[in-house]
Amino acid sequence: MPKPRRPILFPLVMLSMLAFGSTIAEEAARQPQRGTFFQASDVALSPRFFREGWEEAFRAFGANRIAWTYAGDVFVQIPELSSAAVQCAMPFWVPRDHPHAAEMVCLSGQNQPISERFGDGTLLTYPNVFSSAWREFALETGKALADKGCRHFMQDDPARNIVLRARGGCRSVGARLRPPAEERNAIVQYHRWLNAELRTYVAKIDPTTKPTFSANITNRGMPTRAWLLGEFDYLTSEIYASRATTVGVLQNFATSVRNMRTRSAVTFASADIWLTQRSIASAYALGLVPIVPWDVYISTTAPRFFGAPESFAGIYGLVRENRTLFDNYVQDQHARRDTVDAGAPGYFVTIRRAAANPSAKLVHVVNWGEPPRPLTLRLTAAAFPAPPDTVITVQAPAPARVTPTRKGAYWVYNLGQAGVWVILFRSMAP
Repeated sequence: MPKPRRPILFPLVMLSMLAFGSTIAEEAARQPQRGTFFQASDVALSPRFFREGWEEAFRAFGANRIAWTYAGDVFVQIPELSSAAVQCAMPFWVPRDHPHAAEMVCLSGQNQPISERFGDGTLLTYPNVFSSAWREFALETGKALADKGCRHFMQDDPARNIVLRARGGCRSVGARLRPPAEERNAIVQYHRWLNAELRTYVAKIDPTTKPTFSANITNRGMPTRAWLLGEFDYLTSEIYASRATTVGVLQNFATSVRNMRTRSAVTFASADIWLTQRSIASAYALGLVPIVPWDVYISTTAPRFFGAPESFAGIYGLVRENRTLFDNYVQDQHARRDTVDAGAPGYFVTIRRAAANPSAKLVHVVNWGEPPRPLTLRLTAAAFPAPPDTVITVQAPAPARVTPTRKGAYWVYNLGQAGVWVILFRSMAP
């Protein structure tokens, strides 16, 4: 792997530039009231299966949710978790022992099943979501998960049929390959049908709970998959990026999901601890929920990454100890680029405001520089008439008073060696 390049960041507030799915808000207004899953301060562990060591990891990271697991039917039975804390992933591989497996497969142009071999040697075959056998299997699987207690459903790569066109698929037995536009529309209709069926089924067996539906649309797929966002309540997505590109990728992703019905989560496909630490902090700073780096998928050929809790304990500890600074704040869409100046390149800065009080603002500063250096932060006095007077950091997550110096049109904070992540805010205490 080539050595990652130094990040190229502006010292000013970096505002998101790209937006996808502009009709999501209008579509949401026409939808029935939906449930929620993630809160902004959540710490989510994602054991893809019921793996040994998950309990220790759950406690060590201070997690409060299980996300994206194919063992959801098992996890929801654990009293400490319950249905509200578990996101159940729907299967997206043809079951080998199913009597109608041959009718479910995605066939290539040579009428051969399209499969993927993973790093552990497992060979899995992709389904054709237009196959009636697969549709029946998917619905029955979803209902079985609901019967076990699952209320929050997740679908990996919902546009896989289109992705597989590069390999000559996706065809059913004896069927033609659909034209792109027809296939795209059919995919939308498939997920709309499946989610509606499961929503209706959950309403019958548990009228008090509103289920949620999520999908993995990666940052790589977002520019060509945004047309699917309206079919899901939120995303639980893989992020592929480098030290040089992560901030921009996360900004664009946060903009893409801003109008979805509830908060989205991300997982970082990387074993680079330095990169993942800053990626986690930057995701939280943008209102996303970064999944714990344990049991992380990197690629089909690489082993899964199991991060050591001590490498990330300070970051997640800061979030757990200051939940209201995440749950009660939203992105300040009106912040100007010159509102904050970190005085040097390599800092990612973003401003959030209290949802109930737009004048109450906080400032996130994530240090992407190498090596770390003292931080001097300038806030324009016009944008902060009542300047932040409290600071928390990864090293010192308990709120501490800080007094800025007024210099011309700015409030100036000399914060010293601030470490990976700093949050400034105005204390509400008397």
